[in-house]
Amino acid sequence: IFHGVNGDAAVSMLRCDGEKFAYGEFDGHQVVLVPYAGGEFYMAVVLPEKSASPAAALAAVIDHFGECSEAPVSLTMPAIELSTKFNAMEILPGLGLEGISNGDMLFGKIVDNAAIRLTQFVHASVLKVTEAGTEAAAATGVTGTKNGGAIFVDLEHSMVCNRPYAMAIVHASTGAVLFASTVKDVPAN
Repeated sequence: IFHGVNGDAAVSMLRCDGEKFAYGEFDGHQVVLVPYAGGEFYMAVVLPEKSASPAAALAAVIDHFGECSEAPVSLTMPAIELSTKFNAMEILPGLGLEGISNGDMLFGKIVDNAAIRLTQFVHASVLKVTEAGTEAAAATGVTGTKNGGAIFVDLEHSMVCNRPYAMAIVHASTGAVLFASTVKDVPAN
């Protein structure tokens, strides 16, 4: 049973007993780092202490992944498929990029001596975790105008977690987070 924000659901769970993974506990949050084949990337699974949100727990422990040490771990988590799509135009001002949407920011290396005003900036992503592994994909679509014309750019990037938790796919050598998600509810099987 997954005890989600919107109620309990009977779900398929994945379980791995006794494997050695990098493991740590930081301020009551449990962290397991599951490596991908080749060792270049890993999936960080973060189970927050019960009074914390998954997003807050991920933010609190993300700088501590390097402090995790190898230990035998029993990890149980739901088999899931997550997808999201959102209008990224709404978050640009919070990132200090309000000039992109109002035309104040120039893209001189793309178009000579011209301001390009973005008219649409949509991001979508999918993450699937099953017994066969993890699949993740993301796509960003951007449209803009310059003197009445339009441009389009499309970029592609190819514990017992029975309550809300967080995950991140991380580049092992740099610590760069390629994908992060919180799981608050899982649909019943």
